Amino acid sequence: MDSERIFDLKKRLASATDLGAYWTFYFDHFAEDPEFISAGRRVAAKQLHEPLAAMAAKALNVTTVNIDRALFTELPEARLIHGSCYVNGRILCVLFFLDLDMGTIALSMPDGITAYARFSITERPARMQ
Repeated sequence: MDSERIFDLKKRLASATDLGAYWTFYFDHFAEDPEFISAGRRVAAKQLHEPLAAMAAKALNVTTVNIDRALFTELPEARLIHGSCYVNGRILCVLFFLDLDMGTIALSMPDGITAYARFSITERPARMQ
């Protein structure tokens, strides 16, 4: 996997003001790239489950969420975890850079809109966009 492309993705996340445009960039340049898809190794990414559940609960305005069918991949050299899961039947995609302690989600909402959030797993609170 081209480290320059991953660095660009990381840099864009750190400075993105429009997370919808960021996800469009990701899907246009990474999500269908066979090299990117096959790079890395499957991980449970348990450290992401609690923040993902909290953001999904807030976005969906519910108190209980069920995360299932999680499929996460880590690219250790890029310090990146990416993947998707279902939260209360809604698809949630995630990109998380371990070295930045920063990630983003795209959550399909019942009204057909996609909710986006940038998050940290240690200090900064999640912000819905």
